[in-house]
Amino acid sequence: MKKTIITASALSAKTQHGSKSYAGFMGNFSKLISACQAIGIKYDPANPGLAIAQLILLLDLLYAKNKAVIDLLEPYKNALQSRNAAYSIMSVYKTQILNTLKASADVTPAQVLTAVNLGKKVDGTRIDPIKDAPLPPVTEPTDITTTEDDVALIEHNSVSFQQFEIRMNNFLIFFTYVTSLACYKTNKIELQLLAIQAYYDTLPILNSAAQLSSKHMGIARQARNVAFFDELIGARHIGTQVKNYISGDFKTKSTEFKSVKGLAFPDLRKK
Repeated sequence: MKKTIITASALSAKTQHGSKSYAGFMGNFSKLISACQAIGIKYDPANPGLAIAQLILLLDLLYAKNKAVIDLLEPYKNALQSRNAAYSIMSVYKTQILNTLKASADVTPAQVLTAVNLGKKVDGTRIDPIKDAPLPPVTEPTDITTTEDDVALIEHNSVSFQQFEIRMNNFLIFFTYVTSLACYKTNKIELQLLAIQAYYDTLPILNSAAQLSSKHMGIARQARNVAFFDELIGARHIGTQVKNYISGDFKTKSTEFKSVKGLAFPDLRKK
């Protein structure tokens, strides 16, 4: 049975909020196959990799590899957002603990200085002004779909796993020192040791979840890159070969070549 080639508009819906660039690429590849089918029996490349049946199989592979990435977008975004929210709270938490220490009875200047210096390591800076601020709420995302552009923005503003682990360890050293001081007293439950420890205990879990999700996304993106852009078997290379074949057999001014000439297969990988 003849396979139906999906149109660009139908393809956009099929990709389920994936990158429009990849949808456009697959739409053009689908149009390329349609153009080859329209040529009929005259389309007879010597290269078996350019046969219509092989092109259809490759298009199916593009759908599958792109969908694998799309299916990971939402959990990957959520993992990064949760980890980043905890990361943002860390610095505010540090400031509140430090200010509480400064307000404690019998605290010495030496103890405050030690805490301040340890706090600077939490922030990752040599000099950081102390500002009192409430803990920011962790809000749920309001959008119901996730695109690759959404994830790319979060990735751009996200800290590295190593940087997170360094600050996490520095925060442990900081609050362990401050809460061990006999002078550190507070009636605010969230600034007492048990609450601080409970918050800290969530950090490795969130970081591991983000790291695992990032690993899965990296594997899926790499597999997609191979299907789309491999220099020997990728759709970009095969699509260009098909256009070259049609140009060679039917000439550049032919109707056959004009039907595929404008179909672009750009390299969409991050530079």
